[in-house]
Amino acid sequence: MNCSYIKHWCGVTLFSLFTLLAFGQKTVTIQLLDSDDQAPIVAALFIYDNQSGTSDESDQIRFQYQETASLQLSHLNYGNWQLSPPQV
Repeated sequence: MNCSYIKHWCGVTLFSLFTLLAFGQKTVTIQLLDSDDQAPIVAALFIYDNQSGTSDESDQIRFQYQETASLQLSHLNYGNWQLSPPQV
């Protein structure tokens, strides 16, 4: 991961809160927090396979887990970041 390219995202902490098994699919919820002050990161955009959205007021994103999909995150203050399938 090139920290100079994604310098602000390198300081972001991702917490996987829980995984639910519903109808044979895993729903993943991830909380986005700034690693410096643990402040919530609201309105971060994400793209995951054919799913997309923004982090909510609780600084969370939710998506149906796909074993081969990458997760792309973007925020005005933090820049862009991409997680490979094993990192998700």
